[in-house]
Amino acid sequence: MVDDLEEKSSEGLDLQRYLGVVRRRHMQFLIPLFLGWAVVWGASWVLPPRYQSSTLILVEQPTMPKDYVTPNVNDDLQERMQSITQQILSRTRLLHIIDQFNLYVPPHSQRSPDQKVDIMRKDIDIDLVRDGRNQITAFNVSYTSRDYQ
Repeated sequence: MVDDLEEKSSEGLDLQRYLGVVRRRHMQFLIPLFLGWAVVWGASWVLPPRYQSSTLILVEQPTMPKDYVTPNVNDDLQERMQSITQQILSRTRLLHIIDQFNLYVPPHSQRSPDQKVDIMRKDIDIDLVRDGRNQITAFNVSYTSRDYQ
């Protein structure tokens, strides 16, 4: 009968045993939990808030043979990439976004629209994405800025 009891306690999880350990040593669980929470809470007050948004734009070459359909775009991939980059960073488009989302309020509210556009252009990163054959397949457009409000 004692052997049966030992077999039951050695088999599987003994929930009562683990609960007993937690009850006896609760401070060894609570202190690291509290300290970890305090470090994260303190870091949230010290680190400046950041806003980040990004998108991935895929670039594909036409797959239809030229014999079937005459292509309406004769630009090569590099020229299309430069054209898209110029459209993304154009002054009118960026000013519309700045006005629409009320970006660059104090301390930048005293600045001219051109200065705000220059600041936003510095906050935008455009990275090329290459495949295994070192060909450009996409590009990543990201915007990262501090919260000025």
